[in-house]
Amino acid sequence: MAKMIDKEPKYEGEKKVWHDFYKNLPSDWIVYNTRSINGREYDFCVISPYMGLFIVKVKGWNPDGIL
Repeated sequence: MAKMIDKEPKYEGEKKVWHDFYKNLPSDWIVYNTRSINGREYDFCVISPYMGLFIVKVKGWNPDGIL
């Protein structure tokens, strides 16, 4: 289980990804969520000691909302 630094997000799509990261990533990986850098917000920053840093933007949608 990854080390989750911040609280669980409030949006459903981000919440699902947060739980998947927590359950599926190794324990030495660190996950930050909903932070800003230079006025730009990201949903997740995933840090792996062996692979580097990943910035993840989550887009949640509902297929019923498509016309």
